[in-house]
Order: sequence, then structure tokens, then C-alpha cells
Amino acid sequence: MVLPNLPRYLRQGDKATLSALVMNQSENEITGNARLEWFDPATDQIIAGMNTQTTPFKLSAQGQTTVQWGVTVPSGNELIGCRIIADANAGSDGEQHILPVLSDQIMITESTPFYLLNSGEQKINIEQPKNSRPFRLTLEVSGNPIWYAVQALPTLTHPADDNILSWFASYYGNTLATSIAQTHPRIQKVITQWMAQGGDAATLLSDLEKNEELKNILLEETPWVMEAQNDSERKQRLSLLFDINRANNMRETAMRQLLDQQKEDGGWGWFKGFYPDRNITLSIMKGMAQLTQLGAVQYGQEEKEMQTRALRYLDSSIQKDYEALKRFGTNPEEAVPSPEQLEFLYIRSCYRDIPELGEAREAIRFYTGQAEKYWDKLSLYGKGQAALLTYRNGEKAVAAEILAWLRKTATTSEEMGMYWANNRRGSDYFTSPIDVHTLLMFAFREIASDKNETDRMKQWLLNQKRTQDWESTPATINAIHALLLTGSDWLNENNNITVQWADKTYRSNDGEAATGYIKESLTGNDITSQAQTFTIRKEGEAPAWGTVYNQYFAPVDQVTAHKGVLNVEKKLFVEINNGKERQISPVTENKPLKTGDKVIVRLTIRSDREMDYVFLKDLRSGAFEPAGQVSGSAYRDGLWFYQSPKDVSENFYFQRLPKGTFVVEYPVYVSRSGEYAGGISTIQCMYAPEFVSHTEGKKIRVND
Repeated sequence: MVLPNLPRYLRQGDKATLSALVMNQSENEITGNARLEWFDPATDQIIAGMNTQTTPFKLSAQGQTTVQWGVTVPSGNELIGCRIIADANAGSDGEQHILPVLSDQIMITESTPFYLLNSGEQKINIEQPKNSRPFRLTLEVSGNPIWYAVQALPTLTHPADDNILSWFASYYGNTLATSIAQTHPRIQKVITQWMAQGGDAATLLSDLEKNEELKNILLEETPWVMEAQNDSERKQRLSLLFDINRANNMRETAMRQLLDQQKEDGGWGWFKGFYPDRNITLSIMKGMAQLTQLGAVQYGQEEKEMQTRALRYLDSSIQKDYEALKRFGTNPEEAVPSPEQLEFLYIRSCYRDIPELGEAREAIRFYTGQAEKYWDKLSLYGKGQAALLTYRNGEKAVAAEILAWLRKTATTSEEMGMYWANNRRGSDYFTSPIDVHTLLMFAFREIASDKNETDRMKQWLLNQKRTQDWESTPATINAIHALLLTGSDWLNENNNITVQWADKTYRSNDGEAATGYIKESLTGNDITSQAQTFTIRKEGEAPAWGTVYNQYFAPVDQVTAHKGVLNVEKKLFVEINNGKERQISPVTENKPLKTGDKVIVRLTIRSDREMDYVFLKDLRSGAFEPAGQVSGSAYRDGLWFYQSPKDVSENFYFQRLPKGTFVVEYPVYVSRSGEYAGGISTIQCMYAPEFVSHTEGKKIRVND
């Protein structure tokens, strides 16, 4: 009986080892020969140049042995037949299988993103790597990407859920989005142009659906098909923003729900029947205050009475905090307001026209004083709140001191603008990095308005839209408002980007309406040395961005690493268990692998910004067999991801990749000896495919 041990695939140029277990199931000793034949599955003929290999064997009764053969995988066949036969005097047995043969050439996608802030000229030169064959050069330019934020305007028709936050999001979204659209008449004109292009126009497609030829995986192979469809449908409903009757009806329906679900004490619970929750009540009151500040709404008597009841509930809550502190606190004078208390003080300062509950005045004064005294111990978000709170209370010197600290700790770069490196996503559902940044923008705007600073902060916010799918949430609406209604008027800025490339001139003014998007490609023999130089000139004050993609074929074991703001590093370790603990040692040329080794593949991911829909593909060597065979979700070091083992690769999908450094690992077993292409790791943001990088290619040697 013959049991072959075959690889999942073969790769051209690999020096692979194939083996089979030959078993004697009789009661007599047998001798014979085992042979390996290679044939063409289309014709069933033996492949020329791949001679039949024979290995003798001798087996005792009920004995078994392993036979193996070495083979150098040839080129020219995408499928190859493998036939293993054991012949003996008493009979013969064999099996045949079809194996896929992968090319030793792999298509590589590399990108050179560029960011244009000021008017001027920039040159980009693309160098083709050695031993590579050019395939395609692609130029992408977005002349005025502020319009991509417009495409994120909410078009909420009905809350996604029956909880109070969803109802308020519907109220907030319809009110503010309509206000923004009416404040900027050009938005209606441009959206009308987009809608006239038809539902399949690229302008209104999700970024997940665009540029599939530049991505390392088809959308249909990812878990994000529904997200892409939802995003496209939302964009194609933008015209609903201008249906005033619809907006008023939705606003009135949502307001009825807010009134009906408000408890007797003035608070709101998450769902009907839930106890009132201070955070949820604060979130609703904050949103209503923002609508007033933006001039998006004028509240009637019914809404005012609802707000008064909610503030009484919140005033009563802060009073209870203060009484508990006096009764149980050890050093009340050193108490630092909690994030919840600070949020209350900030929101309470927005409702000067509604008197404070008499019993709560002492508590409000106490916590306000503590916020002024201990502002340096607050979080980044808390410092922004404290700056606005002290400024509104007339403590302008304290507000100026906080603002000076914020200015000093901010990071400024040519591409990212002005931002805070420690502004990271935490566990607080109500406070995202975008929430924090927009609050700080409004603090700078209200306390010490400087258009240049505001524009630099807008720059960071716009860059977040480049890599993230903004859904219809209050945080997104705040960001859109900050982009459109603060600083310079980028929306009406007529940027023009001119690109000289391959004896042709391309202008963003000839591209898509408003966005100025253009995309051009050269393939094959058209990619001359002259075509690898791009001269880009920008006219206008608003930011613009673009990318040059270079796609080429190269031997998989000779690929050179390519890094960017999103990059991945790959290392192999051998795991050893000495009976007491697990130890790992790196794989080096001096310490090659052996058959049977357990190998840990470690992938280190680094990103300088938060990104949505990130795909990591790690090509495995033909010598490796994955230890895990089942797909599923996993969590490691604050990072959720979906892992899916395939025949050729290990795939990882990150719905949201935070800023920072993360490590993912997975085990494989060395199943055969020989010399194999090691396989590269490629990581790419599917929402912004210009952010892509890969590791270098190597050979992996395995000893018996």
C-alpha cells in the first residue's frame, strides 16, 4: 500500500522533496521498487525532461518504509501530474494526484504617495528594480480631496437600531447635514452633477470597490463586501440631503422619540425600560448644544423644556458626586474631576440660559475650580474641555496657559499638518481620536483664532478621511463640520494640478467634478525610461494628493523590500520545548531548518496613522504546512483581526488598524526537505491602496 505525502503546491525553481509511505500488509517479506512519474494531465503523457525516478525497497512482514525523491520544479506547466507506484512480485499499488505549479515570478505593487500643500512643482522618479519586468505604471491625482469629506455627509433615513443614541443620531444628522448643504450652495450643484453620472459612476463608488487592479486581493475574497455595498448606497443617496420635507419629517419623528423616552427625572436610558444613564444623557445634550453653536437649529418651547429636565437630572447627579466626595473622600481638595464630571461641566457651560439647580451650584463651582487647578492632570480631551470651560468662565489666563501647552505638545509635519501624537483610540465609546481633534480645533478657534493653525489641524483631519471609512455617526458629522466651516474655504478653492508625464499633460480641472480626480496608466512597452519621470505642479491653496503606482514582475526570491507609512516585517523562529518552557530561536543561514521543526512566523506591523480595511497576505514556503487549518477571529495586544489559512498564504484582515506597532504570529510545521522560495509578506490598506508595502524575498533551505 502506498500513502504519498505531497505538498499543497509546487513553485517553479524550487528543489522539492516528495515522499511516500510504502506498507507491507502481508505476512511475507517482499522486495520491489517504488517509482515517481511526472505526466501532463491534459495528455496523460510523461513530461519530457522529467525522468522517472526509481527507489528499491525491502519490507518484512507487516513492515513499512519511507521512500523519497528530489525534484527541481520546471517551468512551462501550470498543472502537473504526479504518479507514485510501488511494484513487488506479489502485486503493485499506487496513487496519482494533480498538483498546481506556481510561477517563480510574482507581480509586485509599489506606490509613491505624494502630498501637495503649497503651490509649486515636484518631481517623482520611479526606478525599476533589477531582474524585474515592468507591467503597469498608474498615476492617480485628487486635485481637491476636501470633496471626499462631502461624500461622507450622512443620509440617515431611519435609525439602525431602536436605542436612544440611534434616534438622536438621526435627529442630529438630518438637521446638521441639511444645514451644511444649505450653507454651501455649491455642494448641491456638485452632488447634482455626480448623480447625473449614474449609479455606477466611480465618483459614487465605495473606495473599497475602486482600483481593484491595484489591490492584492479581490473585494469578493474579503469579509468587507457588505461594507462596500453600504458605503456605495450611502453615497448614491446624497441627493436626499436636499429633500427638505423628508428631513423635517425625520427630525420630527426622532424628536418624538426623544420626548417619549425621556424619564421622569430628565435622563435617558439606552433602550426603553432601561434606567437613565448619565453618559447617554450627556451625549444627547452635547449634540443639541453643538447644533445651536453651529446655527443649524432654533429650538422651540417643547425642546427647551426637554433640555431643562435633562439638565436638572445632570445637576442632581453632580450634586450626588459632591456629597459622596465630602462624606467618603480622604482629601476632597485634591480631587481631580473624572472624565464624566468634566464632560458635564463643559456641556453645562453651553446652557447659560437655563439656571443651575440651586442645590447643585456649590458642586458645580467646586468641580469647576478643581478643573482649573488640576488641568495638567487631565487627558488630552480633558485639557481641551478645561480650556473652553475656563475661557467661558472668564479665566482667560488659565485658558491661554492650557492652549500654550497644547501648542507646545502638538506635532507639525508637511504631510499630516498639526496634530497630537498621543491622541489614540481608547476604550471610551463616546470619544474617538476624531472627537478629540475636533474639540481641540474648536478650542483653538474660540480662544485664539489663527487661520494658519486651524488649516494645519484641518489638514490632519482630511488625512484621516484618506484612510478611513467615515460612517454616519455624530463624530463624523463633527469632523465634516470642522473641515467645511472652519479655517480657509477649501471647498470653493479652485486647485489645479498639472502633471507632465510621457510627453503628455494631464490637468485635474479636466477630471471629475469638484474632486479633480484623474487616473491614467501605461503598460508594457510603453513604459520607457522617459515615462518613469513625473513632473507635478500645483496651483491653489487647498491641499491635494496623489500616488504613482509601479507594478512589475520579479522572481519571488529576489524581491527587494518596499516600506512606507504602513509596513510589515517578517521573521522566522524555531520553537523548542525543553519540557519546562517554550523557547524560540531565529532562523539563520548558519542554523537552517530541519524536517519536523515547528516554526513561528512573526509579522510586525507598523503604521503612523489609523487605517480601515487593512489586508495582510503572507506567502508561505512550499516546505511549510500551517498548524492551524480553521479560519476565525483573533485578538492580540489590543488588535482584533480575522485570520484565514489558504493553500499558498496566511491571510489577515483588520477592520481597523490603529496607529502604532503590532505583532501577529502563527505556527507552521516543516514538512519536507529541499530549497524553496520563502515567500513575501504584503500589507495594504484596501480603502487607500496607495498605502502598501512588502518584505524582501528569500530562499529557505531545509535539511533532512
